[in-house]
Amino acid sequence: MDWKLILFFIVTLFTLLYFGLFWKNRHEKINLRFFKDKIDVSLGLLMLAVFLDGALIAALLLWLLGLVK
Repeated sequence: MDWKLILFFIVTLFTLLYFGLFWKNRHEKINLRFFKDKIDVSLGLLMLAVFLDGALIAALLLWLLGLVK
């Protein structure tokens, strides 16, 4: 079995998991401090931002390693 197919299913599973967690927690609010200012951030939006940051870092790493052209 090709390792790319397994990787595809793992990435798809994690994407669906993140989407499910984002949808479930989209109305939850958490308090953050940003330069001495208190801000309310949606937990779902925060999770989406972490997911997109991870996807961008992974894409950059794959490009730097020469696995993606």
